[in-house]
Amino acid sequence: LNKYSNDYEYRFIVNTIVSFVLTILFALYNALIGFYYKTQFNISISIYYFLLVIIRIVAFIDERKERKYNKKYKSLNIVQTIIMLFMNISLFAPITIMVIGKKIVNYGTISAITIATFTTYKIVSTIIAYFKKKKYTIRNIKMFKTIKLQEALLAILTLQNTLVMTFNKESFDSMKSLITISSFFIVGLMIFISVKTLINYVKE
Repeated sequence: LNKYSNDYEYRFIVNTIVSFVLTILFALYNALIGFYYKTQFNISISIYYFLLVIIRIVAFIDERKERKYNKKYKSLNIVQTIIMLFMNISLFAPITIMVIGKKIVNYGTISAITIATFTTYKIVSTIIAYFKKKKYTIRNIKMFKTIKLQEALLAILTLQNTLVMTFNKESFDSMKSLITISSFFIVGLMIFISVKTLINYVKE
């Protein structure tokens, strides 16, 4: 515990592993819900999370290589960010499916609580990591921060869909405008973050 509190790099590795495992579990959970209820939204979200896991693995390997060879792999960061940008743009498909609301599904209270718990964890951990003032020694911290922020925003989007379907399915039509605006705003914010990160990498 003392090493975890005082050694940022050690804490970073531990937190990355924990976040990595939880993200995989959440991706699997969404996949199971998607196949069980036959909902394209959850299947799409699970695929997105799995792709984020792959990007996180590549970023982690990149970080270790940069430390070992004392070299910055700028091109790899740019490619990762471009992939993330296209992933975010592709989210318009499941969002459209959700907003159209062709398949109204009662996910159940347990599913709602599970997703709410994961979302809370993602939001809190992201806020702590993103706005921490400490001078970082992790070279690729910008990419890790971007990934965490994307995961948190997507978790909010997933939670919104789950809560609406579980507790407000009767009034879904009356809430369509609000759901549409909030959903596309979140995706738009994710795209903006990807573009901003890409521009920063290109300017380096």
